[in-house]
Amino acid sequence: MEKRDWLQFISSHIKSQISLDITRKAQAWALALLGFFALGSALHAGAEVSSRPFLYGTKVLFLVLFHFVAILAGYLPNILQKGEKPAARLLGVRDFTTLTAVSLVCGFYLLVNFSLSSQLVKDLEDMRLSNFFGFAVWLNYGVALTYLLLGAFDLLSYSFFTQALVKTVEKFKKWPQVMTGVHMVLILSLGFAYTELEPVGSARFFEQLNIAGLFWTFILSMVFFLGKLLYASPLKTLTDLELEVISDRLHRGEDVLQRFKDASINRRLAFWIGRLSHHVASRSHEIAENTHEAVALIDHEKPSEVDLRKVEDRYKKAESIFKKFERENQKYLLAATCFDLNEEERDKIEKLRDLFSRELRNAKIELASVRKRIDERLLSIRNAQTQLPAPEQPAQQKLSLPQS
Repeated sequence: MEKRDWLQFISSHIKSQISLDITRKAQAWALALLGFFALGSALHAGAEVSSRPFLYGTKVLFLVLFHFVAILAGYLPNILQKGEKPAARLLGVRDFTTLTAVSLVCGFYLLVNFSLSSQLVKDLEDMRLSNFFGFAVWLNYGVALTYLLLGAFDLLSYSFFTQALVKTVEKFKKWPQVMTGVHMVLILSLGFAYTELEPVGSARFFEQLNIAGLFWTFILSMVFFLGKLLYASPLKTLTDLELEVISDRLHRGEDVLQRFKDASINRRLAFWIGRLSHHVASRSHEIAENTHEAVALIDHEKPSEVDLRKVEDRYKKAESIFKKFERENQKYLLAATCFDLNEEERDKIEKLRDLFSRELRNAKIELASVRKRIDERLLSIRNAQTQLPAPEQPAQQKLSLPQS
């Protein structure tokens, strides 16, 4: 392609991207307005009601809707589209920043769900309902508590015990199917239990359903708004590419095409990958530096006890860095599995995964060879010390006692 053709090609994509960005921003702020309108309407409707049984029934319906949302937006898409990451695509999770923000928001709503479940259990005795109602409420409380504990476990494991989280993910591969069944049971049990409070189809039922639905409209609107708000547009990269082509800084078509492909990579994802790549090189250098120091000290002709202690210190430090390196690799792999990526981004992720694997393998081999060299040298030092002749004892002079 000639320069003019490249400029037309890039210009058309810039125009398309501007339209997409305007549409996405309009959708984001429309969701924000919808969410705040729903929240205001729900608070206004709830403020006009002072009846405790009415609020209790509203909480039950809110939790029924929670289980519907968990199935329809969480587990069912993963079952039907296995391996395609529909939840990440729906929420716009394309980088670590968005993943962290969405996870914190979802964790907050899990805490809200647990709080409402606790309130139902607490007020159960005062409401004087049937044993079946109590069973449904306690079952819902157990599931809410499980979600809360799993959220805390994920956070702590990802921060400190990554291997435990990896093993848990590998072990519970049937988790979506199991939890879909659990949520279906809770929908039915809470639904039947609710009929003890209000008949389905009554005016009060629709009032309570309206309030619960408005709260869920606010929650979902805010989650989707966050994903759209954090979307990183490639518009600036495309305009920079167009400027470079106009100014003749890029001549070859292959270079222009490669830069155009790179423009589709999320900027925050590219920055995250670049930072991790630098970190991988830094960790490898630290391990090599400590192992080389250990080898240099142990190779002295007659290393002192101080040198031998330094050798062990350097090796233990290198081993500690290697263990941190392994945990960082596991964190990277876990985070990368949660992203909705295009082809170019997947290629970048794979290259970094290969870099982690190669440097970890090289570091492991180097640590093993250095450990072997240290042990052989220590053994030779011990053997040399045992073969030294024993120091001669000074001859004892016999003392003659004077005879009387």
